Amino acid sequence: MRRALPEWVELETRTDVPDQDLTQYKGIPATTVRRALEDVHDRMPPERWEALVDQARRRELIDDRGVAELNEKQHVA
Repeated sequence: MRRALPEWVELETRTDVPDQDLTQYKGIPATTVRRALEDVHDRMPPERWEALVDQARRRELIDDRGVAELNEKQHVA
C-alpha cells in the first residue's frame, strides 16, 4: 500500500523532461537530483538553493560538473 503524501507535497506528472534527466528510486520514476535542483531554483531564496547544491555535492549526489552546469544555467536565466 502506498503512503499518502503530506499536504505540502505537490506531485507533478511531466512529459517535458528529457530521458537524461530521469532516473528511478526504488523502482519509482523520478528526476535526477541535478534536474530537481534546476527545477526548484526559482521557487526558493538563492542562499537556500545554494546550500542545497552544496549539500548535494558533499553527499556525492551530484558531481563538480553537475554543479558547474547548474550554476551556468542559473546565471544565464
